Amino acid sequence: MPSTPKHCPNVLASGVCLKPNCRLTHNLLVCEPCGFIAPNAIMYNAHVRGKKHQRKVSGRTGMACCQLCRKNIDGGTLGWDQHVASRKHVARAKAQALAPNIDPEEAAVNDGQRNCSICQQFVRGAAWNQHLLSIQHQRKEAFTKYKAAAEKDKNGVSIEGIFDFDFVDPTVGAMGLQSTVTIKTSLPLSKSVLVETKLASSQGARVSTS
Repeated sequence: MPSTPKHCPNVLASGVCLKPNCRLTHNLLVCEPCGFIAPNAIMYNAHVRGKKHQRKVSGRTGMACCQLCRKNIDGGTLGWDQHVASRKHVARAKAQALAPNIDPEEAAVNDGQRNCSICQQFVRGAAWNQHLLSIQHQRKEAFTKYKAAAEKDKNGVSIEGIFDFDFVDPTVGAMGLQSTVTIKTSLPLSKSVLVETKLASSQGARVSTS
């Protein structure tokens, strides 16, 4: 079985590679919700079938703050819905003559913690340096740099629109989704042609020929 080609560092750094004879991988397999760049199709398919990915796309990850209870609530939208329906929360809301179904607010950083905006999690201050050196953080950092580079203007051409459809309910997907995309150029008298579009979900369906 041949080895998997490495990701082109030019694509990772700037979103494009101008070397005509570059033999490295340019078509990256990216999971936007998890901020993950897979090294190959096998790893990508394994990732989207994994529990962490399923939790992410189902809205069961993330933390918010309940100002009424003065505490952070873990578990994403599902965890929040369970919290506002809990007896303690409903009792506090009733005692203050408020509706229990309040809106979540940004999670608060507790004493002795630091917020990693890249990983979207709180880290104990004593473990901060260790977190920055972790594989998880470095992968998220590489994805953040790649995404920022990919969204920059290329040779005066920029594309605007909503490209992340997030988690789509199958009944809604069966009816079809639409998004308006605008191609702009800052170069006078230039012409741009949209040659091809692909959904990120189609990448996971590829079959390795090795």
